[in-house]
Amino acid sequence: MHQTVCRTSYTMTEIAHMRSMTEQAILDDIYSGQLRAHVWLPAMVVESMKRHTIAGQVFYDRTQKTYEGYIPLYPKDVRNIMRASEVPLRIFPGNSDGEEIILKNGAPDCWFRQDDIVILQESLSHLKLKEKVQDVRVTAIARLDEIWPQLKKKPAHKTTYDPLFQAITFNGIEYNLGQVQAQIVKQLYEAHQAGQSRVHFKTLIESAGAKSMAMRDIFRSQPRWKDLIHSNGRGYYWLNPGFFN
Repeated sequence: MHQTVCRTSYTMTEIAHMRSMTEQAILDDIYSGQLRAHVWLPAMVVESMKRHTIAGQVFYDRTQKTYEGYIPLYPKDVRNIMRASEVPLRIFPGNSDGEEIILKNGAPDCWFRQDDIVILQESLSHLKLKEKVQDVRVTAIARLDEIWPQLKKKPAHKTTYDPLFQAITFNGIEYNLGQVQAQIVKQLYEAHQAGQSRVHFKTLIESAGAKSMAMRDIFRSQPRWKDLIHSNGRGYYWLNPGFFN
């Protein structure tokens, strides 16, 4: 009889596929502290430092131990890893409140890359529980919406655009785009219609004839451009799915 292997960790790409969400949305949950990211720490001697407050004074308990396995990351360290190709780390949050895990003095730094970041099953389960609580709240609000007509939601705004995508109305916001901006939006629209969910930045700027090397520079005149165009933070862009509803 075959035994079912239970997954204990997932990459952000796998979670994005399972939940039909972007990797940037997962990163936003990590940065806000709603979801905890981990990396694998090889076997080594570390120092566990735990903070205690007694009668208004702060004390630290320090103990050495051998550690091997997944270890959590601080959100700021995840952000640094996503910005750089490889980042050295020596300090990690512990599994209990007030605890930090620190590499022993003299031990070399541990270097981590984006591919090393995983989400443990227990973290996903905890987040799912939070989502269920949020669903209950949303349901309660929807019920109030039925009881009091004055709380009814406003009808969704209609999306309109001209053939050149220079004049767009989306979610009640009017976008008057320049030629390069419009060309980029048109490419994203045509890519979606052709079944291509994402387009890389290099392809967009080459086809549009843009000289700027950053999307934020191209759309500097459009403060709400991120409501129209989404990104995974790794060079791929796509139109807000609501554009096609």
